[in-house]
Amino acid sequence: MTFGGTYFLIGADEVEQAGKTPAVVSSNGAFALLGASVELAPITLDPPVHTRWRRKLDKFFSPRAMAAREPELRRQVAELINGIRAGGGTCDIMSALAVPFPSQVFLTLFGLPLGDRERLIAWKDALVVINATDSEPSPEAVATASELYG
Repeated sequence: MTFGGTYFLIGADEVEQAGKTPAVVSSNGAFALLGASVELAPITLDPPVHTRWRRKLDKFFSPRAMAAREPELRRQVAELINGIRAGGGTCDIMSALAVPFPSQVFLTLFGLPLGDRERLIAWKDALVVINATDSEPSPEAVATASELYG
């Protein structure tokens, strides 16, 4: 499906096919707008280089490695849910859980402080804005996204 020049892959088969055809859907140059002078492996690489990086990183994300992190991640999600309950049990689920928790998972997996969550979310949001528009992104979005690269 396409909308405004942007393609949306809405089925598992399409996503799998896109991942296997870098000539059609490529990650190369994903951060070129930010002036990235080095490759941000593995996310800006296509197969077969991406595949070699994935093999190196797999040990950090194996079922055993993830199981060791499970108690901490369960504690974090319970804390977020308890915050929702304390607020009366109603919320915007995106801002209360679906955005902060994956960000916290990322920070936890990489041993980074949870106090950086809002900064990580701001970087993610800036990258989404840059990559989801056909027009020139604002200088503020580019500056925020460039902080991530830095």
